[in-house]
Amino acid sequence: MRKTVIAVNLLLIATAINAEPVLHVDVFYGANQHVINTKTAKSLASISLYDLTLPKRLEDKLSKDLPGDPKQAQREAERRVMAGGSSLQREIERAYAGTLRATEYKITKLPAVVFNYGDDVIYGVNDLSQAIKIYREKKR
Repeated sequence: MRKTVIAVNLLLIATAINAEPVLHVDVFYGANQHVINTKTAKSLASISLYDLTLPKRLEDKLSKDLPGDPKQAQREAERRVMAGGSSLQREIERAYAGTLRATEYKITKLPAVVFNYGDDVIYGVNDLSQAIKIYREKKR
């Protein structure tokens, strides 16, 4: 029995050593840019998608039909934000998370696919499976 346990442990260690490390991918895109093959890519890596148009769309939504008077507009905007409560707070956080992350990575154009928290960036590829393939070929 003890030999079996040792053999299983050795097999697990060998498998872990030979396994590819988990790949983390942050994907940034904008208006009229569609990211494709996300389902396939999720089987290959941990994927985070960031639509960098979300902040503008949220601002447009919150400022729609505001009064022309600046003071009235400010009061109404504050009322809308307060009325939105925690769900609006989460929406704001989600909308700006991509912008903050893109700033951290110093993204210069879209779409951008960032690997392993800034290890490498591939620009102009919206097919995630293709971007992962390119990244892996570069790392060989």
